[in-house]
Order: sequence, then C-alpha cells, then structure tokens
Amino acid sequence: MTAIPRPGTTLEKMPEALRALVVVEDDETRTVFGEALDEAGLEVRSESGGIAVTVEYLEGGAACPPLIVVDVENSNDPLADIDALAEVCNPGTSVLAVGKANDVNLFRDLVACGVADYLVKPCREEHVRTAVANALRPPESATDKELGKPGRMVVVVGSRGGVGASTVALNAAWILAQRPDQKIALVDLDLYFGTSTFTLDLEPGRGLRDALEHPDRVDSLFISSIAVPAHERLHIFGAEEPIENGFEFDAHALDILMTELRHDFRTVVVDLPRHFLTTPPELISMADLIVFVTDMTLSGMRDTMRLVSAMKSIAPQVDSKVVVNRMPQGRKGPINRTDFEKGIEHAIDCVIPEDVKSVSVAANVGRPLAVAAKKSKTVMALRSLCDDIAGTPPKRKRSALLRLLGRK
Repeated sequence: MTAIPRPGTTLEKMPEALRALVVVEDDETRTVFGEALDEAGLEVRSESGGIAVTVEYLEGGAACPPLIVVDVENSNDPLADIDALAEVCNPGTSVLAVGKANDVNLFRDLVACGVADYLVKPCREEHVRTAVANALRPPESATDKELGKPGRMVVVVGSRGGVGASTVALNAAWILAQRPDQKIALVDLDLYFGTSTFTLDLEPGRGLRDALEHPDRVDSLFISSIAVPAHERLHIFGAEEPIENGFEFDAHALDILMTELRHDFRTVVVDLPRHFLTTPPELISMADLIVFVTDMTLSGMRDTMRLVSAMKSIAPQVDSKVVVNRMPQGRKGPINRTDFEKGIEHAIDCVIPEDVKSVSVAANVGRPLAVAAKKSKTVMALRSLCDDIAGTPPKRKRSALLRLLGRK
C-alpha cells in the first residue's frame, strides 16, 4: 500500500489502478482494511490520520476513488465532517467510517447522511470484508433481488463502422441511469478501441480483460472493483488494451461475467463490435433485446439486412429494434424510409436526427449528449428509445432522500 502525500500536496490524478483510499488513526485498523481490499484486487493508498486529513487531501486536487475509509474517532462533530467530505467526493463514491464509539445513534446518523457503514474498533476481519463488499456493490433493486430476477440485457450493434452505435449505447445508458428505478452497467466489449470512458473523460478500467481470462475470479466484489463509476447509478466496464497484446476468451467466460452483472444491475447495456456477433453466439441468446444501429445508406441497408436475417437464425427468440442514427435534417437521405424498410425486412423503430453541433459540444466538454444538449431533438429521440430498452416507461421522479452524494 502507498502512503498518500501530506496535506497541502496536490496530485493531478490517482494511478489508474487506485480504487480505495484508507485514512485511519491506528495501524491495526489500516492493516485489516488493507488486507481485505488487497484480497478484492484493489490498489490502495493508506495513511495515518482522521477525516480532516482525508478532506484536505481531496481538496488539494487529488482524484477521488470509488471507496474511502475514514476515521471519525477524534472528530468533534462527525456529521459535519462527513458533510465536508461529501463536498469533495465524486458522485457514486462509497464511504466507510470507523471509530471507537459504540453508539447506535451515531451509526444511524452516519447512515442517514449516506455513509455505507460504520464499524466500531477493533474491527474484525469478517466484518470488514462484509462492509467492503457491500460498499462496493452497485445499488440494486430489492424487489428484483428478492425474486431472483436477473437484470435486463440489451445489446447494441452497429451495422457498420461509423454509424454511432457506441454513442447510442453510452447516451442510452446515461439516460436510463437518471431513473431512480434503474441501476445500469455499460459494457464496452471493444477492449482495444472502446470509447465509453474516453468520451466521458474517465480513466479506462483495468479489470475487464482479467474477468474474461479468469472467469473463476468473477463475483460481486470483483465486479465492483473493476467498475468505473460515471454516475451514481451508471458503472462502465471497458478497457484500453495495448494493441500489441492479443488475447482470446471463450463464451463461458463472457456468460459468467454477464450473469453476475445481471445479478447486480437492473439493466446491462452491451456495446458489441459487430465482428463479435457470431464469435460468442451465447451472448446474443442471453439478451432481452438487440438494437441494430445504422444509417440510411445503401451499404447500411445491406448490412442491416444481413444482421437482421442472421439474428433470426442465431437467436430467433430475442426481440430486435432497428435505429437509424444521424438522420439528415431538412433533406432527404440516399434511400427513402419505405424502400429501406422493405430492403431490411424490418421496420425502423427509431430515427435519431443528426446534430453535428451538439455532438461537437458534448465531445469538447467530455459529457454525454443527454447532458450537453438535453433539449435537442437527438436527445428526445434517444429518450424515446430508452423506453424500449428499459422495457418500461419512466417512473415519476420522487423526492430525493438525504444521502451523502446527492449531486447529479
């Protein structure tokens, strides 16, 4: 474990592998947390100090990891200090607190503020492991968990390169994550040139390849450790593997990964390169919906026709949608809609208008279209598509509960 810089020192960013920050007063507690986090495969920074040290460290400009362990033992006002910590944390960060006070009221107050758990010193190993696993697990639907119902799986495929399938997948996942009843995983299976984290100006994940090469390691805790939080209800699983490092994985590994993701998330959106379509056909068979993204060109019609036809053989039970992306506004495309639908032998289910200006703005600020141009016709069309992806219409917004990181 690496010691954090002293307060007042500014880091531009944490190492890509860093997933947890532990700042507690005593060696014994730091050791037990360090061992639990190491077992989970997380890189950890550890330092002696209380919650004030943690706040000052993050205020100095250091990037905030998904998990923070803080010590409130010497805090005069733990709730005020937790509020101060919330101001410098990222949305989606989980916080575990430790201290010597065995006070049920303090526990309730900290949890009401959004702390994932409060552990009383001396911290027992089994309690620490459980607390870490629960803190890293993405939020899930209690109803779905009780019923054992797997999350919905949606595969997004471009009929050919450059039609914007990854843009559709990312923005659909982001829009769905704004719904309080949705917890979303976005899986970018282009491990070499995937753009999901890059588009949002996030560090790429480091564990997706490991999950596919070593499926025996995949469980909820491992899933949590490799997820890149983009929003409190959206986690991205992607990579940026060196081009020269080739590797292969079998369908069994992908099946294990997707099964675990569907256990932890309400909806799993898979951005699938089209050359993967037949490599693991089991993936398509697992899906609830496959979304084909195309453009209104002759080659787009040909490739969409072939994909639609192939799915009838590979997975006839899976519902499919055809989405025309980047539809020119105010002028006709190369092929009219009637001829296109006749050619692909499938209806066009959604048309997303072209909006070069909004796409450019979103790219420049590292934000999804749904944020950078939320009132555009493009985003309105994406919202309509999300009703199909989710399988349900959006629920009314409810009053936000008090939580540590309530910013959106």
